[in-house]
Amino acid sequence: MNHCVREGHLLSAPKVTLPEKPRARERWLTQEEAYWLLRAARNLRRDGRHLAWFIVAGLYTGTRKTALLGLRINQPGTDAGWVDTERGVLYRAGSGKRETNKRQPSVRLPRQLRALLAAGARSGRRFVVQTSEGNRVADLKKAWAGAVVKAAEMASRAGREIDLSDTTPHVLRHTAITRAMQRGADMWEAGGVFGVSRETMEEVYAHHHPDHQASAVEAMERRRK
Repeated sequence: MNHCVREGHLLSAPKVTLPEKPRARERWLTQEEAYWLLRAARNLRRDGRHLAWFIVAGLYTGTRKTALLGLRINQPGTDAGWVDTERGVLYRAGSGKRETNKRQPSVRLPRQLRALLAAGARSGRRFVVQTSEGNRVADLKKAWAGAVVKAAEMASRAGREIDLSDTTPHVLRHTAITRAMQRGADMWEAGGVFGVSRETMEEVYAHHHPDHQASAVEAMERRRK
């Protein structure tokens, strides 16, 4: 509406009161859930196995779905990001893409993912996530839904019970950031790597860090002299 006012289509814009901001979702995958989800993806039919690459890359880098699906391997571009396996760098955005509030910083590749992608490149792989024909994947809904069901079935046959029905591909990003915190990563450095604001890191992820509020608790526990 403000845009229409500036363009002369409206004389004025009404005052809009937005509802309260909902609490951030904190759903992330446990080690076991990630294990069964990945196993399920690898057991999907041929046209759905690209999901396994998406899961691995998502857990290692915390990259958003749209950016991850566009990543090329060793092929710089203006419209999408790419990974440089020689230097070990992930460029989440293309060189011609303008900056938005969805931060997409370039970051170092974890060595395990770097090795996997380098091997893929040597065998002719062009995209981090691609179809069996070697084309870019446009959508994950069908594959994700299939993996969620299959993961529960496979876990059940092994005597385990998991429920991933409340997850979407975005849960991989939450999981990557949460695990970084749980393993003691510096909060501000992690925010830079994952493109997360300081406010969000404090509000959503900081409490996962093993040192969270440690000095305050120590002060309260310390006996007075």
